[in-house]
This record gives sequence, C-alpha cells and structure tokens, in this order.
Amino acid sequence: MTKTKSVLLLAAALILGSGAPAAAQTTKNIFLDVNFGVQAGSRSFDSGQIVQPAYDETVITTSTQEYKSGPLFDISGGVRVWRDLSIGLGFSRTTGKGDGTVTSAVPSPLFHDRRVTVTNTVADLKHTETAVNILVGWTVPVTDKIDASFSFGPSFLNAKQELVNGVTVPAGTQGATPTVAEESEGVTGYNVGADISYLVNPRYGFGGFVRYVGGTVDLPSVPDLKLGGFQVGGGLRLRF
Repeated sequence: MTKTKSVLLLAAALILGSGAPAAAQTTKNIFLDVNFGVQAGSRSFDSGQIVQPAYDETVITTSTQEYKSGPLFDISGGVRVWRDLSIGLGFSRTTGKGDGTVTSAVPSPLFHDRRVTVTNTVADLKHTETAVNILVGWTVPVTDKIDASFSFGPSFLNAKQELVNGVTVPAGTQGATPTVAEESEGVTGYNVGADISYLVNPRYGFGGFVRYVGGTVDLPSVPDLKLGGFQVGGGLRLRF
C-alpha cells in the first residue's frame, strides 16, 4: 500500500471513528463543490519503435517522453441518501506538458548500410486527463461549521497524449525532423479521498480536499500508461 493511500485510509478511519458529538449538523441534503488545485507527480514512458522507408532502406526511430504535474479543475455534486451517507458524481480535468527525446538511425542517400544517429528534443508535448468520478461518501460534522468527509468509488478516465509518431527526412540528407500526433483512450479506474468544509452559513462556505485517482490505459503506441495521481485543492462549497 502506498504512503498516499495509507494517509487517506487513516483520515477515513479518523472521520468515521469520530465519536465527538457536533453542535449542529451542517450538511444539507444536496451538495455542490467547485475546486481548483493540482495533480502532483510526473511520469516518463517510451514509445514503440517506429520504422519508416528512406533511400531504399529504413529509418528506425525511438523516443522517450515525460509529462509533469499540472493544474486541476474539479466539480462534484450529490445528495444525501441515508443518515450521513451520500452518493455523488464529479468531473475533473488536468493538463500537463513534457519533453520528448527522439533518436533516429537515418540511412545514407549514397551508401548502403551507413546509418547516422540523429537526436532531437521535442518540447511541450501536451498531456490531458479527464475523469468522471462516482463518489460514495460519509460525512461527519466536526463542529457547527466544519464537516469532514471521506469518499471512494470508480473513475472513468480518458487520456489525450501528444506523441512523436515518426520523422521526416529532407531529401538528400541524413537529417530527421520529428512529427507529432495525438492519441487518446479511456479506462475505468478508482478514486479515494477526504474533504474538509467550513461553512460560513448553512448555504455556502469553502474547503479543501485530498484525493488519489488511479488507472492504467493502453494507448495505441504506449501500453500501460499510468494515469491519475495524488490531487490536492480547494474551493467553494454549496449546500441545499
């Protein structure tokens, strides 16, 4: 079990195990949370070998890329269905960028089997993740203005990744210019998180959350690409 998951499970145990009575129940039957934050962490991966024809031989290209953490937008809403148990639906979107290192073995236009290795760097390759999160949550009033909650559920993730999909070789040279394309795919993952809300009045307030979202997607050129990660943020809390 990772450190992140251990922290979240410990927070859940503290929330669910809290026996201190609250002065008043701050939660309403319907909630809407709007958050801004960041999805932490970065990941690197290799694309598959790309083979292209050139000068009656082949150009052989490999690439290594990464994407870094980026800003996160998150909105979720739901309804209390029994006591402090709620069911909700959320949407989140995060974007990041990373560089790619591209290595190509380019044949000679004049001599057979005399390839030259050419290395290029492609900057700011975009990575975008969206997630639709189903949230099963339990909320405990800590004081008359503060609520603490724990939630978990499946997440439907979609990734869009810019990838190097080949190179162009200028005629009569052994140069190589990388070309870029976008690939996308979806997968079902999971989410687990905790939230603290402070209500200015029974209708609205503000708060913060921590969450872990996980999943692995198979892009056409990159199998087993890990998605999600540790998320943290905060924003507006509305109760109806």
